[in-house]
Amino acid sequence: GINAEYGLRTEEEVFQQIQWDTEIPKEHCLIGYLDRFDGIREVPFSNFLRVYQDHLEGIPLHRIRYFKLSEYTMEGQTQEGFILWNREDRVDAVALWKDKKQQVSTNSSTQASF
Repeated sequence: GINAEYGLRTEEEVFQQIQWDTEIPKEHCLIGYLDRFDGIREVPFSNFLRVYQDHLEGIPLHRIRYFKLSEYTMEGQTQEGFILWNREDRVDAVALWKDKKQQVSTNSSTQASF
């Protein structure tokens, strides 16, 4: 769904996609969240502890400000800092990144088959 106020998917939707989508390299995904005392902090996706209804330890999803890839490989080159989703800048580039990744692998497999 779309968050009507921002025209942007919610933190929950993007979190779920990253969690379950095997094409997104979770090992390189960072979550930027607002800490009440320290400002914006980053934590690896795999270390992020979210608040659930049955326990209060962790970070509420509404404090997430962005998801990004710390590094990724595209066309054989390592790149850094691809923003997947950013609330403040109203960026949702998860599909864009997947499309770009798909185009690269399609072009590579096409070239390899000749």
